[in-house]
Amino acid sequence: MVRMVRMVTLTLMVGMVRMVLKKLIDIAANGLSVLLHPLFIPTYGFLWLGCAHVLSENKTFNLVVVLSTLFFTCLIPLGAILILRRQKRISSLRMMESSERTSPYIYSAVSFSFWNYLLIGVIHTPIYISVLSLSATIMIAVIALINLRWKISAHMSAFGCFIGGALITASNIGMLSNGLIIVLFVIALLLMYARLYLRSHTGLQVSAGLLLGLVASAAAAFF
Repeated sequence: MVRMVRMVTLTLMVGMVRMVLKKLIDIAANGLSVLLHPLFIPTYGFLWLGCAHVLSENKTFNLVVVLSTLFFTCLIPLGAILILRRQKRISSLRMMESSERTSPYIYSAVSFSFWNYLLIGVIHTPIYISVLSLSATIMIAVIALINLRWKISAHMSAFGCFIGGALITASNIGMLSNGLIIVLFVIALLLMYARLYLRSHTGLQVSAGLLLGLVASAAAAFF
């Protein structure tokens, strides 16, 4: 009898631990997906460039560039997505079906194009900054085209582009280190796991997304 009680108690405890762990993993996966959402990545990148004084020594100039990036690459596309959700043209903000992502990608590409015009034609950012923004815009257009046939991971594409841009910039200003490389790719692996855990993508889709982002940033560096 005592043995049976112990077994039941142990089973209940194991079940509770598993339930708590699953809940924690759910929170972590969703939290990481939100924190590293594609719409936030350009702002993170340009905020880092501004803080590292890569954009300019002028703080006002850096602030204008960062706020412009936030407005055109995050707020406008996010507003479009919320309107589409309200109009019930997308079933949820996660947009699990590739067909639901077409309109948001198009709106994002248009908004990114205006962002490029502002940076290059109005603010006159340095050429390497303009190339980075242009490569991000082209990548959005490529993702939109791929999405017509196949659902590629925009999360991994954006973060892959961020990794490449960060490593290239760090190398140019003498801040590249093994630690930075390890941290960025560990975060990439965690994000890949999160997207797989949430069943938003397959392994091939997240791998292809990461590769696309790295290629986009490498192309910008070559240019």
